[in-house]
Amino acid sequence: MDRTGQGAIEYLLIIGAAILVVAVVIIALVSVTSGATDGTDVDQLPTLQKCQVDCLNQKFDWNSINQTCSGTIVPSGNYDCTSYN
Repeated sequence: MDRTGQGAIEYLLIIGAAILVVAVVIIALVSVTSGATDGTDVDQLPTLQKCQVDCLNQKFDWNSINQTCSGTIVPSGNYDCTSYN
């Protein structure tokens, strides 16, 4: 008896399962990477953290103990980095 039909169906099922696994991995990676960027909106941070982000973006060093920047921060928004609230 010729069993090529069964072999073809098994082959198609294996290919389908592999495609399903790849789709699940892609969906998981997209959700992880988009979730990481959702929480980094600088406008929602307190003034001290906004100034810290600005300090680091301008390639200065931030002293976490004294809460000071090694350079003069140019704020990226409407807040004052000379005194933190």
